[in-house]
Amino acid sequence: MANAIALDIETDTSPLTDKEKAAGYTSRGLDPAITAVTAVSMYDGTDSHVFSGEERSLLTDLADRLRTSDADTVLTWNGSAFDFPFLDARMGLHDIQTPWTLVHNPDIPVKYEPTPGYLGGYDVRGLGANHVDVALVTRERTGRWCSLKMHARSEYGLHPVEVDRTKMHLLTGKQLREYVVSDAVITYEIGQRMGLLAA
Repeated sequence: MANAIALDIETDTSPLTDKEKAAGYTSRGLDPAITAVTAVSMYDGTDSHVFSGEERSLLTDLADRLRTSDADTVLTWNGSAFDFPFLDARMGLHDIQTPWTLVHNPDIPVKYEPTPGYLGGYDVRGLGANHVDVALVTRERTGRWCSLKMHARSEYGLHPVEVDRTKMHLLTGKQLREYVVSDAVITYEIGQRMGLLAA
């Protein structure tokens, strides 16, 4: 029986302050120096759990949950270059000890510019589980970068929740939870169908 979880994060996209604009920032959402994590979802194939609310609290709860998880595999979509570096940075800002160690791996290809403050793709160590970046495995098998939602629809007939990514800050709490859960579920389903879950 597979013992895996899929993890997905969402970040704040609210407008920049005048001070942030003056400092040279052009947008919020991808830079952990000015962008909070607004929600994290974990899905184990049956049940989902969403961490949301005040950022320090949600990140503390997430770290505690990961420390006590008995999962063999943690699945993400682009987690090597985004989710884990972003969480790492935000936990650092709150002086929260991460339940992992990130080790830069120059052999990991990245689709976008590295998360600010980080070098690119990272191996995630110390979780007590094997981290599998489903986006990277998909690229290895297809020879191209794939969007999670487009790939889910076209290759697997799945139906992810879709929203305007630039207006995440306008979602209600319920809409945000549904969106972040959908991404975790889709990541898990793709990983399962690709045979990436530990037996």
